[in-house]
Amino acid sequence: MAELTGNPNDAIRRQILRYFYDRNANATSRTGKKGSGIKISDVKRDLKALHNLSQPQVVSNLNLIGRKWVETLPRGNPNLRSVPSPSSSLR
Repeated sequence: MAELTGNPNDAIRRQILRYFYDRNANATSRTGKKGSGIKISDVKRDLKALHNLSQPQVVSNLNLIGRKWVETLPRGNPNLRSVPSPSSSLR
């Protein structure tokens, strides 16, 4: 019997984060068809087509990422920049 390692949602979160990273890297503007901004319904549709993720998988993992319950980058990384958060403080 194979032993499970890590949370199975970790792979889903990596797929979601990679999706947004690639979308932002290829964006030509903030809005529009090739923009970095996107509706949640389009995100769910794209992730279903790309990775066969269900709507509950996408939504629950987006909530965890958005609430910073999932740490996506190691702290203390000298390559990271401080960016304004929605609460207007720098992190």
